[in-house]
Amino acid sequence: MAASRTTVIVDNGGNEIKATKLSASDVLSIKSDGKIPAPLCVPNALARPAKNAIQPPPDKVGKSRRPPKYLVGREILIAPDTSGMSFRRPIDHGFISLWDAQRDIWNSVFSKDKGVGISPSDIQSSSFVVTEQLGVPMHMRRAMDELVFESFGFHEYAPTPPQRLAALGAGRQTCVVLDSGFSFTTAVPVVNGMELPYCAKRLKVGGKLLTNYLRETITYRSWNMTDETSVVNAVKERLCYISMSYMRELAATKKGKGITKAYVLPDLTRSVFDPVGHVLQEGEETDGTEQLLKMNNERIAIPEILFSPSDIGLKQGGIAETIFQAVESCPEEVRADLYENIVLTGGNCLFRNFKERVDVELRPLVDSVYDVNTTLEESPTLTAINGGIRAVVEDSDSLKFVTKEVFSELGSDGILRELYGDEMETG
Repeated sequence: MAASRTTVIVDNGGNEIKATKLSASDVLSIKSDGKIPAPLCVPNALARPAKNAIQPPPDKVGKSRRPPKYLVGREILIAPDTSGMSFRRPIDHGFISLWDAQRDIWNSVFSKDKGVGISPSDIQSSSFVVTEQLGVPMHMRRAMDELVFESFGFHEYAPTPPQRLAALGAGRQTCVVLDSGFSFTTAVPVVNGMELPYCAKRLKVGGKLLTNYLRETITYRSWNMTDETSVVNAVKERLCYISMSYMRELAATKKGKGITKAYVLPDLTRSVFDPVGHVLQEGEETDGTEQLLKMNNERIAIPEILFSPSDIGLKQGGIAETIFQAVESCPEEVRADLYENIVLTGGNCLFRNFKERVDVELRPLVDSVYDVNTTLEESPTLTAINGGIRAVVEDSDSLKFVTKEVFSELGSDGILRELYGDEMETG
């Protein structure tokens, strides 16, 4: 099994990759002291700096494969100049669509200089656990098989829904995993350690949509931020929050009260390393030359889309309704356990008041005979990768491995039968 050999675990998110490598000795150490190692967290993207941008120091750039003039993985985090930086993301709407880009990014993630540190020769005897969204089309699964076995040469791999791993990471066998990430938001019931795909519900709102709306709003009202995705995303993460009384706070902002904050935009003429800017702190000295972005009702209006998608014309319910619909789609005998075990994961859960707003909006929807309990992990973006680590350490049945030998003999059709049974369509 995977625990007897080196295992690479990757939570392959649309915005960020979380990855770690576990040797047999690492597994024994975790079993002994219970301490889960911190994973490598890097952007799941190739980034091309603007033509005249300041480049990262050559000694900070790795040697992994990538297109010319592009930064990859960890290198993006140390870029001193993000102005006008363009991104090539392999994942679109939750699924890998640019396989060459994903290959180049994984090369960096696996590398010894900038990644988890596994050599190509070691990969051939290693196991690979990677997250894969529910409902992946068959031709994409075949492309994944080819990438894992032919391009990288892993001995075996286990493509696993992130919600299954998140349930493990939260220590639940039966729960609803509300995953609000980069591409979209999903509510997936997990019963006895296995997800119920036909009861899963999806809300077409994620971090990417929120960033895009904020960029459009800022560009229309104040600064032209059309090419400043990194800066706008930082503004969103640092200044936006979920309002517990949206209409009241919105009315207050029209009177100039309450929530206005200033954000100092990056200025490369200054000596301080500040590639995406920072929030202007109370008492911070300024000399009048700074470029300040004033954020007022945008702070609450942008994340409000998660709970009121109709604000932007989407004909869907918000997060509370999505959870409710998912649970109500399940057999009645498991609903009580599901409502009592709602696990909140994903980057959008980091908005202040996220959990409290879910509690307030969900309770009136649910029959009073059920208790409602939500859980927000300390690091909600790491719940799935921690679950993957736990699954490997415990040699859990949640991971179903398929081998390169099966792929060589039977191709992707054989892989599909191993994973999903003969009844699964292979066309």
